[in-house]
Amino acid sequence: MAEQPLRVITQTESWKQEVQADAVRLLEEWLAMAKSGELQGVALAGVRIGERQMTAFSKSENRNILIAGMTQCTYRMCRMMDEEA
Repeated sequence: MAEQPLRVITQTESWKQEVQADAVRLLEEWLAMAKSGELQGVALAGVRIGERQMTAFSKSENRNILIAGMTQCTYRMCRMMDEEA
């Protein structure tokens, strides 16, 4: 059997794979909750290839709760950035 050449995985490449897997996991969990009827509204923000952003939101019985959830998400992300700095 021929030996496979050694392949170095950079931190960036490894991180991108982890980011993609985490995004798929999260979306699959939320999709299952939506299909079961547990999730009644959703707002999404994403980063596409080329550092382009995208956003979307669904209809919701209580848009104020959805907005509060987006605000809490922003707060949590900012805290993570502070902790990483």
